[in-house]
Amino acid sequence: QKKAEILSLKEDHLEESELMKDLESMSRRYLLYMPAKDIMAHMNLYRTMGGRRFNWLVSRQGESEVRTVTICGPDRPGFYSKVAGVFFMNSLNILASEAYSWRENTALDIFKVEPPKDRIFEAEKWQKAEKDLENAMQDDSFLERLCDGIPAEMAITRGQRPEPNQVKIDNETSSFFTIIEVFTYDFPGLLFAVTNSLYKNGVDVKIAKVATKVDQVIDIFYVRSCDDEQKIESPERLETIKKSILQTLPEIVSKEASDEKN
Repeated sequence: QKKAEILSLKEDHLEESELMKDLESMSRRYLLYMPAKDIMAHMNLYRTMGGRRFNWLVSRQGESEVRTVTICGPDRPGFYSKVAGVFFMNSLNILASEAYSWRENTALDIFKVEPPKDRIFEAEKWQKAEKDLENAMQDDSFLERLCDGIPAEMAITRGQRPEPNQVKIDNETSSFFTIIEVFTYDFPGLLFAVTNSLYKNGVDVKIAKVATKVDQVIDIFYVRSCDDEQKIESPERLETIKKSILQTLPEIVSKEASDEKN
């Protein structure tokens, strides 16, 4: 039904056989949950990428205060992390995100982002972010200094009992991916901190689901090892990855404890 709906939206110059080839390369999860009109827009983004390193579209729905940034680029280790880092560098707060792997080693990343505070120069802000992503893709160390901006400690509102950061690793649910779940509180740079840690540990994010509920966050990543494109089976390596993620996250303390320390 979804494929038929997409075909009904195709433009005259597009060949049905080529369109079906594109659809067959997409994950069932993506086809099932993504609206047909959005899938068509994503396919157009892919087709118009040309020789560029990536192609992105910043959009908004009606009077919404949220921007949707859809990015089509290379499905290679670190790409998702670099996008998250560029948003952090430009003070663009990520509210939610999804990542998919597409045909011909292509990644499709969708971010829900708060717009820049200065709306008058919003277009210029997005242009700068686009240029920063170009630089990050050319230079692996371009975003390295951002790690210094991750807070070492985060105080939770008075009256709340702080829940510790948690990282859970699931190797049973999926036959193809290791699933990593991160439970923490939201802070600027969170997605970059986690995905940069994964990248440095030779872990490639293939599918991601990021959502914020009030001030708490659940980030879910379907990953494979960068070196052999397989699930990560070694208990020792999994423990190293888990510890590395936890070390990048701020220590969670109560507001009272933070006040006493200061």
